[in-house]
Amino acid sequence: MTRTAERLRAAGAEVVEVTPPYQERLAELEYPTLLSEFHRDIDAYLATREGPRNLAELIRFNRTHPAERTCFAGQELFEQALVAPPTTSPKHRAARAELKDLARRSIDETMAAHHLDAIASPTNPPAWTTDCARGDNDVIPSSTPAAVAGYPSLSVPAGFVNELPVGLLLIAGDHQDTRLLSLGAAVEHRLNAWRAPRYLPSVGPGL
Repeated sequence: MTRTAERLRAAGAEVVEVTPPYQERLAELEYPTLLSEFHRDIDAYLATREGPRNLAELIRFNRTHPAERTCFAGQELFEQALVAPPTTSPKHRAARAELKDLARRSIDETMAAHHLDAIASPTNPPAWTTDCARGDNDVIPSSTPAAVAGYPSLSVPAGFVNELPVGLLLIAGDHQDTRLLSLGAAVEHRLNAWRAPRYLPSVGPGL
């Protein structure tokens, strides 16, 4: 990100460091809300498939067919989603409304206070090896604010960590899709970091 900021400044962009507000409250609201919506959506999906027809049946299937599960032993997320408030409940609707409002205010107020065209952050960490004991290494949930707010976001190639590609995520305000696509094209051109995908050797445990 430091190198990317330097290259954008060299191209004439004004780059400032920002800390969007309300992040602690957003973190409190986002996960419980996600559980409720996951329960609703996985039930709708499973109803169209053969086998378990809803989340409760899927949990029972996993318990009675351990050999067919993934390497992740637990199904805590499924069990938490099963008991989460339904999306039709007043509790969920209130949390979802507050979540969306704070996500939008977080982006809007940050962009207005610093006169920004977009907010930039790392898209994700470099790709990681699946670890059945510790889970995924998805430690940069940078797409969450725009996704919750319903605002546009765009990832462009930013470079590499060793041989693994990383991206720069750009977030803009409501209905700023066209401006964001134009800005993203300019940033991608300036960074010139795209490389044709290649097959890389597999890495061993702990690498």
